[in-house]
Amino acid sequence: MIFPACPLNEVVLKSVFLLLAGLLFYTWVAYPILLYVWAFFFRRKRKMDESARPSVTLIIPAHNEEACIEKKIRNALELDYPTDKLEIIVASDHSSDQTAARASVFGNRGVRVLDYRERAGKMGTLNKAVKEAKGEILVLTDANALFPSYTIKELVKHFADERVGLVSGAKIIRNLESDSSTGLGESGYWKYESFIKQGESLSGSCSGADGSVYAVRKALYPFPPDKRIIMDDFAVSLMVVKAGYECIYEPQARAFEESSSGMCREFRRKGRIFAGALSFLFLQPAALFSNLFVKLISHKILRWLTFLFQILLFGVSFLLSSHSMIRPIFGFQAVFYASALAGALLNHFSIRLLPFHIPYYFNMTTFAQGYGFWYYFKNGRRPQWEKLR
Repeated sequence: MIFPACPLNEVVLKSVFLLLAGLLFYTWVAYPILLYVWAFFFRRKRKMDESARPSVTLIIPAHNEEACIEKKIRNALELDYPTDKLEIIVASDHSSDQTAARASVFGNRGVRVLDYRERAGKMGTLNKAVKEAKGEILVLTDANALFPSYTIKELVKHFADERVGLVSGAKIIRNLESDSSTGLGESGYWKYESFIKQGESLSGSCSGADGSVYAVRKALYPFPPDKRIIMDDFAVSLMVVKAGYECIYEPQARAFEESSSGMCREFRRKGRIFAGALSFLFLQPAALFSNLFVKLISHKILRWLTFLFQILLFGVSFLLSSHSMIRPIFGFQAVFYASALAGALLNHFSIRLLPFHIPYYFNMTTFAQGYGFWYYFKNGRRPQWEKLR
């Protein structure tokens, strides 16, 4: 022991150690495995109709997206979906650049541009645009997300099942060489996320959609609160499930995005995403209490608290490091965090080595949640968002 011997102190510390280690193991290893074990025995069966072609409104919220909005619209116009069943809306959230002007060029091809002159944030902009939508199904996306031609077909086929209220697609990260660590790390992270979402969907409902590509029945769109920064995909998903419908995952409904341009931006982006989720839960705590409760705790809440578990576990392991069974675990943590620091240094010189890159990206991801807490209490009460790429 590092401090004077006291049986009670040691028992408490060992109990805390086991609790923290167990929570981390459950969150990152056991929970994904248990999802597939559960799905093996109790797989949810659903209807699908590959020929279904309901009317769809594709909504693209945008703030200062002049660099990519034309490419996004051209991509939308090339989708393999009947033109008389597809409405395209670009909702500009008081952009100060040429976003609205560049989108308006496509007006003669049926693209509607809603140029809002007051900043409302992404959630507020979506809420206003949905009121203008004519489609039976809403497909919500980001301005920098590009769809393969078949994405909308893959989404809408699931609405043949009346229990399905929302379908999330899959984000695929491209341009992996744009940054020595960010591209590879972000790609790996989303593959892991997709693995979990698939397991959640097979065993019931997902605990959230992907904001780059998801579809929801217009009749079920819940108009989440929008006076604070809110993560739309998280809020809409939870409210649809709370209303008694299922949120499922379709891995073939893909959206391609480029990786963030630098680890610092990725850190801030992840923190801001967490702040938006936290803001929604503070405003709508009842959304936690649905048939998604266990999944939300396992997939979201415990993961958001991982950085805190890491800090506490490292401290407790240090205090118990004189014990032969705990010393190797403390040593592993020390090497893991040292490798993360080395990864940060190597990243600065654009050197990518997996033994250092993996600890670096993992710790960046978990400790970004700590930044998210700070961001929420500093900025979470205003709804506007700024793009970070």
